[in-house]
Amino acid sequence: MRPTLMRLILPLALCFGSGGCAYFAATPPLDLADAEVHATKDVPVPQGFALDKSASHKHQRDGFRRYELVYRRTEYLSEERVREFVQQTYTRAGWKLRFLWGLEESNFLFVRGAEECEVRVTEDFGDRFTTLHVWVRPRETPDGSLVAAKSLQGNARNGVGTQGTVAASSERAPK
Repeated sequence: MRPTLMRLILPLALCFGSGGCAYFAATPPLDLADAEVHATKDVPVPQGFALDKSASHKHQRDGFRRYELVYRRTEYLSEERVREFVQQTYTRAGWKLRFLWGLEESNFLFVRGAEECEVRVTEDFGDRFTTLHVWVRPRETPDGSLVAAKSLQGNARNGVGTQGTVAASSERAPK
């Protein structure tokens, strides 16, 4: 009876004593992606993300640019890790963080000079991928007029494309 008991106890003790049968993947460090992945030099992209060209749009003319860039990572990476990357590297790239919001997804609003950059980080457990949406748009037109973005509940929030803009008048009302 004693050898049989030892044969049962020994494997159980080894299984519980060695941490069980769970598998935990190490969290990879998030470095900058190679230069060929970047759609523009001043918008940092984490390593492992690829530009989704079918969902991305670029428009640039006379010092005026408007980008909607969608980067996807097919291997799971938590939203928190990408959020840390965005907050640190965009600040180092000269963007100033104005707002940070969101519960189920992280949203950032950065500004630099006459431009603003909105970043959204989402994760999808079903498809196991993490998505980084980046919008770069002017805060001012080339002639100096202010540009005001439409409400935060615009089409881009609903996944229908870029937000429209309305040029604000530079004239003041008479006193």
